[in-house]
This record gives sequence, structure tokens and C-alpha cells, in this order.
Amino acid sequence: MSIRCPHCDGAIGPEWYGALLDAYDEQGHDSLPTLDITAPCCATDTSLDRLDYDWPCGFARFEIAAWNPQRSLLTPRN
Repeated sequence: MSIRCPHCDGAIGPEWYGALLDAYDEQGHDSLPTLDITAPCCATDTSLDRLDYDWPCGFARFEIAAWNPQRSLLTPRN
């Protein structure tokens, strides 16, 4: 998992990204008011959508979900 700057190809730690989102959340914002940022690696003005993200992702064919967790245990049929 990594984030890189599109200008200098410098690494931007996920901690910086998380702190940015936490700061807006603490101010009571539901979302970021703008995507404009100053890259911490080279102090170049850019935007969050221009950063190069390399995040692991995956796809699934099914989902297991527990509904009614308070329900009593099932008993076997004879």
C-alpha cells in the first residue's frame, strides 16, 4: 500500500493521508470541501485525485452475513 506524488514521485505516507481525513472529520465535515492539497514531499500544489495510489483490492463472489444474531440455535432434523 503506497501513495506517491505525481510531481516528484516521492512517497507520501498513509499516516499523512489519514491525519488529513481525521482533521476534516474532527471539524464536523461530512466530506472534504476541496481536493486541493500541498504535497508534503515537495510542497507542490496538487489535488488528492492526482496522487498515485497503490492500494490492495479484491473481489468476492459471495458474502456470508449473520442475520438475527439473537435467534436460538438451530436443532438438527430427524
